[in-house]
Amino acid sequence: MTRLVEASGAAKKSLAFRLNQLAETAGLETHYTHTSWTNWMKRGTRPAQAVRPLIAQVLEERLGRPVSLAEIDLDHDPGVDSGIGLEFPRELGTAVQIATRFWSQVDRRDIRGPGVAVANYNTPVRRWLALPADDSAASRSPGAFRRVGKADVVELLETAEQARQWDSRYGGGNWRTSQLTVCLKERAAPLLHGSYSDAVGRRLFTATAQLARLAGWTAFDNGDHANAQRHYIQALRQARAAGDVQLGGYVLTCMALQCSLGGFHDDAIDMADSAFHRVGGNATPRVKGFFKLIESRIWARSGNARMADGALATAERLLDAASSYTGDDPAWIDFFDEHRLASDAIEIHRDLGRPREAQRWNELAAMPTDTFARAYALRQSVLGSTYLQGYQPEPLDKRLVDTLLVPHTHAVLRACPDLIPGAHSAGKGDRDMATDVDLAIERILRDELTRATPGIGVQGEEEGGPTSGTRWVIDPVDGTANLTHDIPLTGISLALVVDEDPLLGVIALPQLGRTYSAADGLGACRDGHPIRIAGPARLDEAIVAVGDYGTGPDAAARNAAMLAIHAALAPRAQRIRMLGSAAADLALLADSALGASITLGNRTWDMAAGAVIAREAGANVTDLDGTDHTTASRCTIAAAPALIEDILDIVQRASAINSFTGEEVVAC
Repeated sequence: MTRLVEASGAAKKSLAFRLNQLAETAGLETHYTHTSWTNWMKRGTRPAQAVRPLIAQVLEERLGRPVSLAEIDLDHDPGVDSGIGLEFPRELGTAVQIATRFWSQVDRRDIRGPGVAVANYNTPVRRWLALPADDSAASRSPGAFRRVGKADVVELLETAEQARQWDSRYGGGNWRTSQLTVCLKERAAPLLHGSYSDAVGRRLFTATAQLARLAGWTAFDNGDHANAQRHYIQALRQARAAGDVQLGGYVLTCMALQCSLGGFHDDAIDMADSAFHRVGGNATPRVKGFFKLIESRIWARSGNARMADGALATAERLLDAASSYTGDDPAWIDFFDEHRLASDAIEIHRDLGRPREAQRWNELAAMPTDTFARAYALRQSVLGSTYLQGYQPEPLDKRLVDTLLVPHTHAVLRACPDLIPGAHSAGKGDRDMATDVDLAIERILRDELTRATPGIGVQGEEEGGPTSGTRWVIDPVDGTANLTHDIPLTGISLALVVDEDPLLGVIALPQLGRTYSAADGLGACRDGHPIRIAGPARLDEAIVAVGDYGTGPDAAARNAAMLAIHAALAPRAQRIRMLGSAAADLALLADSALGASITLGNRTWDMAAGAVIAREAGANVTDLDGTDHTTASRCTIAAAPALIEDILDIVQRASAINSFTGEEVVAC
């Protein structure tokens, strides 16, 4: 709904006025306002069933085209138990029942989703602030299945610590952190239903709170904000049962960060500030300093420089004080040191439009890239975006490539394990398709890029986005037909486009275990090592890749030209290949495996990343008429320098004979 309302360009007040008119005509008494539309779009509330077709009609009138209930996500309601995991019971026994029931159903599709309903946090936050610790954590039920001991708790705590370390290295998409929900369901839940003393119970709830917080963080990291919210709420309730005020405050700051990234800055600031003041003297300076750091990040996102600077200064002061406290900090805060402070300060100053200050903080942000690979990648991504704010250090060297490319390469590769052969597909048009893998990877990358570079739009093949200006461009799976038929050659493609010129490109070919990257003027790499086209010198020594035949109503002229190109190449090229992935074609050309790549089309998500990689490796990349290739070009013709004239001659002759101009909109 949000996307269509924005596309309509209409004010919410005018939409509400028209909706009330239609409702009156239909015999309904309504009093909707602009706030009603905001609640439907951003806060997770659902309009009445009778009104939903009228909402679609309002948008149809504005957009001048049909709008279905499915398109605005009003064709269904979540299951009857859609509130599962959102409760924060006062009584501990009920809280255990609620948490374990949620963990047993956490894989249900109807409780997943990209949006956060901030209203769901109201009751949990209010109740935790009123009473952050239960009086007792003992369970002596005669029906308990077993007695829980210290060894059981230690096992859970060790699992939580291992998952936290893996998250620091690889982010929320790795296989070990994905086992958190399994551990909660199969190991933690039975223990909570056991029998235990108050002392053991406190430690048990501390362990389950840590596991639930990590499960929330990894869901958040993967763009599943609906599940993340449920995990956070249950983590907060478990922390209250543990009497662990510091951990409860930590969970609350995670909630605050999620709300801020969703645009709910006022709610987020209230949460972060409440966490800081509620823990009072029950938290170490390091823990309280981290709470203030998160508060500073939220103030910066809201554009309040004075409050952001004040919170950052307090965080810095508390971190300095933490050096005199030895052995008092909980293990889960060990990541917060001067390097993490500096890393977040880069983002704070970036969000406040201070690229020079961000660069200065970067000099203090060194951290082990093996232990904190994810944090390093995000920091480099944020730092890279400061170059787009107009500040560039001199000289412009390889560091810029690493700053802008490395983090997004990590993001792409983290998505790669989800490339599952035999993925479920849905048709997009004449023999064109998308799979659930396409959608999942695009959402992961979109969320990662939006979080790391909030000032830059994201255009994806599956879910759209800005088509002009500075933007990231994603093709989540290039070669979907290969994927669905278990042919092991697909690409994940990511580019930064500025003024219709692709300036940065990353292509991952996960089945080959390769990642290609390039930046304008700074060369191309395979897996971090520079590459340069080494030949061939003659067409009869070259393997030439040709794009797929077109589908759809406008493909006839293109396919006739394709047949003519094949006929012309057959007696001259060493071999012709149709690999089914434009990203793979251009990456392998850059790597000297191919001599040329011919695609009679130029969809930005298909070609942008590959074009800059091939160009920076030394290939000639042109349009059909031989002019330099941009995202506005009609076709994408790329070849080793010695072959470009022969390739262009073949393509131009075949196109002219078959009246193909490159202007048709075709599937690539």
